[in-house]
Amino acid sequence: MKFRLPIFRREATATASSSQAETEQNEGASLPSNIVKVKTMNEALRIPACYRAVTVIANTLSMMAIRYEKIDDEHGGNFRPHMRGEGAHINYLLQVRPNRMMIATDFWKRAAVNILCEGNAVVYIDRQGLSIRALYLCESASVNPLTMKYLITYQTEHGRETRVCSDDEVLHFKNDHVEDNGLNGISTLHFAADALSLTATNDQRAIMVAARGGDMKYILSEDRKSMQFGASRTLTQNQKNTQKSKLQEQCERGDQIILVSGQVDLKPLSDPGSTQILLEARKQDTLAIARVFGVPPTALMDYTNNTYKAPEQGVLELLNRTILPRKLAIENELNAKLVGETNFGRMRFHMDDSYLLQLDPKGRAEIAKLYVETGVWCPNEARLSNNLPALPEEEGGNRHFVSTNLRPLNSDEFSAAPKPQE
Repeated sequence: MKFRLPIFRREATATASSSQAETEQNEGASLPSNIVKVKTMNEALRIPACYRAVTVIANTLSMMAIRYEKIDDEHGGNFRPHMRGEGAHINYLLQVRPNRMMIATDFWKRAAVNILCEGNAVVYIDRQGLSIRALYLCESASVNPLTMKYLITYQTEHGRETRVCSDDEVLHFKNDHVEDNGLNGISTLHFAADALSLTATNDQRAIMVAARGGDMKYILSEDRKSMQFGASRTLTQNQKNTQKSKLQEQCERGDQIILVSGQVDLKPLSDPGSTQILLEARKQDTLAIARVFGVPPTALMDYTNNTYKAPEQGVLELLNRTILPRKLAIENELNAKLVGETNFGRMRFHMDDSYLLQLDPKGRAEIAKLYVETGVWCPNEARLSNNLPALPEEEGGNRHFVSTNLRPLNSDEFSAAPKPQE
């Protein structure tokens, strides 16, 4: 989705002193030509660590089913999925097929990618009267801060459509950081621009080192010995530049034999530690990208400094620090636009994260055992959590039990003599 806010931009609120200092710095020394500047989303996603970070967050958000729930006064007064009438249709749109062109998993995954890489994801709510017919992810959108009107473009099964709509007709999901007016989200790639450019530059250098068979530098100078034996006079600057260009081409091609013509002397300048520095820099690049996106390095397949005692701890850190804030933001937008103040407290939209918190079989058995022994679950509820058939009523499948194994130390049951058998 293309939004009005560019991905990479210079802050408009920069002070005059900082702008002047930056101008002086740019005039004093320019960046080398081999610096790779990452300017677009496609260029950013070509970096493995960035691609993995975006994929992990997008896949995690798309795995959480969005449920439309209502208060069930007949069964304890808690929230349960609203699966009747319009509620069932809304749940179908959110969890199965928002429109005829996309399934729900792809729809929410693409929306999460737009939030991260573009800063915004706008969804058009196609209504027919009071019912919702479909949800469409917009290709481009812009909002007028004075009228709060949106200009959107989206693709339907009948073709591309462009329209102006009000704020209540769209779902606008913003990134973690927004502009000062709160209307537009700012792309994560904007804050990661320097880290991404450094990573892309190191990747390009690594490719060049691999192509040349090593990281070698040379010193090209005039051969003073040949001049002592009546050789031609000193080379002009143009001749030196020509020799330098020819040698550079041979090095870039990875030639094993370098031809030197004229009265010049070529000496190799080897730096054995440069390759090791490059490898270390690439490791730091992954850590920098992980910090910006809020993803544990292990989620980016970097197990260099893995300190997690169990895989569940890494998942919990990702959920608590990165996924949970985005989950709440999505729920708040859905509740604000589709529930409203009238039904607040009686209905809600909830992203179910139970699938992400699943334990291994041993952990699930221990939790079920604890819940049954403390009376939280009946046996049938424990069996239902493991997709097992329910026990009949006469076998106590729906009865709640409490463990009574604990006794005081001075209990009579420890000292009382057994009763004589009659």
